[in-house]
Amino acid sequence: MDGCERDELREFARELDGRVRTGQGLDGRPEQDFVVGYLRTQVSRLAKTLGRMPTRAELIRELVKDDILNKIHPATFVMLLQADPAIRLAPDVPLSGPRRSAERRLTLALYFLPQAEREHYRQEWGAEMADMSPSVAACFALNVLIGAPGSGLVLRLSKIFGRQAA
Repeated sequence: MDGCERDELREFARELDGRVRTGQGLDGRPEQDFVVGYLRTQVSRLAKTLGRMPTRAELIRELVKDDILNKIHPATFVMLLQADPAIRLAPDVPLSGPRRSAERRLTLALYFLPQAEREHYRQEWGAEMADMSPSVAACFALNVLIGAPGSGLVLRLSKIFGRQAA
């Protein structure tokens, strides 16, 4: 998305937000189609990245990073999501105890890896854990944490020395 489209999307979102705040509603405005299409694209891209459907919180976090729809009212955001039945999000449920400990272990394990590699491994391990039960995910995360110092060392040394013939 180029700068012109970003500015246009921000402007459309502000117009729609103003209509919702004044109680006018969305009523099938042409701007709505453009903004909802952007939301649909972002949900699809995020689902591919995570390996599962994103939650509303994950979508909002991603939209704030893009700095496009982060200044609109939550009610406007909900109305835009409801405007297209094709946009489906996973339910926002609090993490269970084992799932929370698994997330914490993965976060800790990432600190052992080089900074350039962290996001890649966060996505990879998160996608693997998404299909596991909380207790299995906790065991997986523990094993990742145990192996993380060695993996980080190997990644750093391979970056320093490159590939060496055996």
